[in-house]
Amino acid sequence: AKKYWKNKTAKEIITDIFKGINTIKAVKVNGESIFEPNTLILPDVTYTRLLEPYSDTVPTYSILQFLRDNQIFQNIYAFPELNKSYTGFSHDCFVVMDNRPSVIELGLFYDAAVHPENAQDDGNGNLKIPVRMKTGGCMLYHPSAVYRGNKIGDGNP
Repeated sequence: AKKYWKNKTAKEIITDIFKGINTIKAVKVNGESIFEPNTLILPDVTYTRLLEPYSDTVPTYSILQFLRDNQIFQNIYAFPELNKSYTGFSHDCFVVMDNRPSVIELGLFYDAAVHPENAQDDGNGNLKIPVRMKTGGCMLYHPSAVYRGNKIGDGNP
C-alpha cells in the first residue's frame, strides 16, 4: 500500500518524479543526455497532491511550488486521460517527457472536407451532409523520451 501516492510523503512523491527524469536522462550519446525531460503530466484527480505541503516545517510551501522554484519542469499539466477510469488500467499514472517537436508532434494531415453532393434527406426535412477528415494523431519519434510512472493513485480499484 505504501507505493501509492496517497500513502507517500512529499519527498517520496518527488523521488518518484525524479525516477522518471533520471530514466529519460540516462539515454545518452557520447556520454551526453540527448533528451530534456521538461514536462510533467498528472491525472487531474492526483494533481491536488502537488498542492500539499512539501514539508511539515513550512506548511505553506507545496510540492508544486518546490517543482516551480527549482525549475524542474517547463510544463506541468493535469489531464483526466491519465485517470484509471479513462485508461482502463487498475491505477492512475503520471508521465514525464521531453515534449520538443523533434521528439513528439501532433500531426494533422488534411483539413475537414464537406461533401454536399452526397447529402441525404432523413425524411424530416433535415439533410445529413458527410464530413470527412483525415488526421494523423501523435507521432512519437523517440519513445525513450517518455516515462510513465504507474500506481500513483489511491490504491482503490
